[in-house]
Amino acid sequence: MTLRVLVAHETDTIRDAALRVVRDAGYEAVGVAEGESARTLLFAKPYPVALVVDVGLPKRLGYELVEDIRERGLPTRVVLVASVYSKTAYKRRPTSLYGADDYVEQHHIFDQLAPKLAKLITSPGAPHAPEPRDVHGPLTPAERAEADRVKSAGERRLAFRFASREDGIERARRLARLIVADVVLYNGAAVEDGLTNGDLATRIAPDLAAGRELFALRVPPELVDEEDYIGAALDEFVRTREQGRT
Repeated sequence: MTLRVLVAHETDTIRDAALRVVRDAGYEAVGVAEGESARTLLFAKPYPVALVVDVGLPKRLGYELVEDIRERGLPTRVVLVASVYSKTAYKRRPTSLYGADDYVEQHHIFDQLAPKLAKLITSPGAPHAPEPRDVHGPLTPAERAEADRVKSAGERRLAFRFASREDGIERARRLARLIVADVVLYNGAAVEDGLTNGDLATRIAPDLAAGRELFALRVPPELVDEEDYIGAALDEFVRTREQGRT
């Protein structure tokens, strides 16, 4: 029986790269661009053996899909894909994955995803764990081009263009959710303590400040002052986690 892996990522280039890696590793791969479609496929039998999911997935965050999987008691293993913020802000490993099994930074999908999946999936017929690739080592021209496409797609995700004020505000909110999703991923222990004690923003203040700096660099000044985008995205995350705990 072919083992199915669901890849949920909004960026076509990154999603397609993950799908190719998954298929080359010997799994059946299905890709979606947003969270509600991912949720539908997660609950359809036969259940996917794994979900590779963008932490900042539109319509349903990666963290929310993890909650869905755990609440249903599904056998699906989960690999979170860090979104945009870790590129310059972090070099540390997350201390909590919010119920997921592992994570991969988007620029390491090419070299790390297949070994991580093989270690997590123990179903009959699952591929053996391949040796980790070194994305900085010798690559074929095709492999190098693939790695460069993924890197460029991550950079484009930070690009900010809008057709109207309303469109700009919505894009700003989306970027804020992406930034907060990564801030949360790399501050796991502090996040859990902050949720318990009600002082999350204080506990991760330095990284929130860095996130606001990145946000201000990308979003036009006339939109930055419309609202506290980063604060609103953090509040949204807190509401999601509190609902998952009840």
